[in-house]
Amino acid sequence: SAVLRLSRYLLLLAGFISGSCLLCTAAAAQDVGISVPRPFPVPVAGYEISRLEVSAVVRQQSAKVRVSSVLKNPGLQAIEASFLFPLPDDAVVGSLTLLVEGKELTGAVLEAKEARRIYEATVRRQRDPALLEYVGRRLLRSSVFPIPAGAERTVEFEYVVLPVPRGSLRELRLPLRSVRAAQSLGVTAAAPLNVQQLEVNVTIHSEQPLSTLYSPSHADVTISGGAEQKTVSLKQSSPGVPGDFVLMFSSGVQDGVPAVLSYRRNAAEPGYFMVLAAPADQQVRPVPGGRSIVLVVDRSGSMRGEKFLQAQQGIRRLLESLNADDHFDLVVYDSDVELFRNELQMATPENIQLALQWADALKPQGGTNISEGLAAALRLTSKGERPAWVLFLTDGLPTAGVTDEKQIAALASRDNVGQARIFSLGVGYDVNSRLLDRLSAAHRGRTAYVPPGEQIDAAVAAIEAGIASPLLTDLQLRLIDAGGKEPDGITQIWPKKPTDLYRGEVFVYTGRYRDAGDVQVQLTGNRDGVPVTLTGNGQLTAQSSDSALSFVERLWAGRRIAELTAQMDQNGESEELLTELLELSKKHGILTPWTSFLADERQSLDAVTALPALRGAVREQAKRVSGAAAVHSRSSLQRLAASAGALPAEKSEADNADLNALFGDNAVARPALGGAGMLSGAGGLFPAPGRASAVANTDAAGQVTPAVRGPRVVGNRAFFWKEGCWMEVDLQPADRNSAQRVELFSDQYFALSEQEADAGQCLAAFGEQPVLIRLGQVVYLIEPAGGAPGR
Repeated sequence: SAVLRLSRYLLLLAGFISGSCLLCTAAAAQDVGISVPRPFPVPVAGYEISRLEVSAVVRQQSAKVRVSSVLKNPGLQAIEASFLFPLPDDAVVGSLTLLVEGKELTGAVLEAKEARRIYEATVRRQRDPALLEYVGRRLLRSSVFPIPAGAERTVEFEYVVLPVPRGSLRELRLPLRSVRAAQSLGVTAAAPLNVQQLEVNVTIHSEQPLSTLYSPSHADVTISGGAEQKTVSLKQSSPGVPGDFVLMFSSGVQDGVPAVLSYRRNAAEPGYFMVLAAPADQQVRPVPGGRSIVLVVDRSGSMRGEKFLQAQQGIRRLLESLNADDHFDLVVYDSDVELFRNELQMATPENIQLALQWADALKPQGGTNISEGLAAALRLTSKGERPAWVLFLTDGLPTAGVTDEKQIAALASRDNVGQARIFSLGVGYDVNSRLLDRLSAAHRGRTAYVPPGEQIDAAVAAIEAGIASPLLTDLQLRLIDAGGKEPDGITQIWPKKPTDLYRGEVFVYTGRYRDAGDVQVQLTGNRDGVPVTLTGNGQLTAQSSDSALSFVERLWAGRRIAELTAQMDQNGESEELLTELLELSKKHGILTPWTSFLADERQSLDAVTALPALRGAVREQAKRVSGAAAVHSRSSLQRLAASAGALPAEKSEADNADLNALFGDNAVARPALGGAGMLSGAGGLFPAPGRASAVANTDAAGQVTPAVRGPRVVGNRAFFWKEGCWMEVDLQPADRNSAQRVELFSDQYFALSEQEADAGQCLAAFGEQPVLIRLGQVVYLIEPAGGAPGR
């Protein structure tokens, strides 16, 4: 029998991926009647994907995707395996090449009906629902091949796919997440799987300038190439299970044509839209007429030692990077304020050398007069002769002069008549993080933090490198309907103020709409000192036919949550803002340090109990202006506000982040330029937060408290772990009593997986854990046989 064969032999190994590399064991092969040689027993039931490379070349209307997966047998005995790969629905297989010591193996495509038997048989055998979302897809299958103990084998194949139109954009999806299915088909029992190294490269050739490249799935990509050929790259060297890679792109005669994406799941409710734009020309060019750059450095007594030496090195790197047309000055402050010169200086070699000598002679002393330091810098830029940037560095709280943060912010707004951008750089954890955020947000800047032990000079250099060549400044957007006027019902837009776009970024504008129809987008700003208007056309859809663009809603929700939270953090809470924040956080499963209590299994999601808890959390967070927790919290909020996509959504149990870890030490923003729509690979001012397995926490007394499971978002649905099961957010614990019970892996369970478009994906996301879900008009409780809690 197949069971006996499984006990005697283990045929494994997996591979990838473009959609998913899959290996099957002898038992899996028996399920479809394949005869597999059995020369020796194989007691080891594991394999590794040591390296995965996916490349795609897009020309005209098609993309040729090549997948190369290096499979390693870590066991002590040889194994035999067959490679299986769930094909994307519209993929056309060009070639399947399995390189085994230079020899090629053949392959075949199993149609959906035959492939379904393999999927379901594997799910039943392993009691692992991961393959349910692939039911209905064809399978690519190789013949059987051996892998000696400790050896590697490389699997390569190609397929062709047509990028899907999304308004004026095209979408290319590389289903990397299918590596999870590779494991399920390749081993006897479900087990964790980590891809050791991952590399994705997508090269796009176009006869017209490529104006927008945007990944809603991954923020940490890099872009290279010229206006009509660009390569988007993603590299990950830490083990993990990758998510699907999605890239959207457009080309047109006019450089930087704005593109519109809209999503509306319910025609009776307002929809969600986003506008994307980025110039194809990303070349670094000096700002015509030069810039005004003022570096403001804290030299209080707390900066003594290595910190101030690094700050002096940062001054040197900044000065040496200036262009000949730039003007500059240096301001240092302790209890008092000192300037290099009383007016801006041209960036001549002589002036730069004098400034370096002056900076090298500085010594830390006294208190921290932030207000006067800023006032001196803003007086230097008050004439507004050139675009101005103020880089403001501090390592502590204000202790001299004006110390109230609201007054400091108000004075800065009064004094900034030259409309300088203020970029704040907090050194360590003793800074007033809320003050730095106030200053940056009010003056079109960014805030970055340098954690203890990291380099200040590198942070200064990274910011200067980013602002050295602004692509577009003073950006404002206007939507025009078919009647030549602004559409009615456009609300809750972000950003609300004019903004700037730097090299490596994509302009991302989000909002809600009421009236559907065709729209024209006008994006106005300045480029190289000259006014420009970028025009594009799009549609605000009446109702979406699928959930392909549901990330537009989630992106809008993240930005709105950040906006509401910042308002209350700086100005105090109100019942209206609290209520909206609570409902958005629940509906979209997006938690911040202010709303992380919702993930506590003991916390009801009902507004009667959740609103008072949220009010208390907002007030408690408002008291924290300095310290590691304050820096972490406000860093995470900035990342959410600046997000251009790639919000955490679906998580496996192994990836489900403990909320303390999610906003802990590894969540501090790294000092490199980033922001709304950043597509550079430097990590940005706002990198993604760290992720860790759900583990037990300790309270202030050192007592162990239960692990916290963050919410999971699958498609359009958010689930919270409550009362021993994953509960869809609009259901109540009482619904569990009246729910129709369905046993995991029963015939009814498999039938339910096809009941709605996202049903299989939802059931696949939770493994053997109980799920309370609404499908159609019926609420189901999916649970293991005997009603095991599945904790």
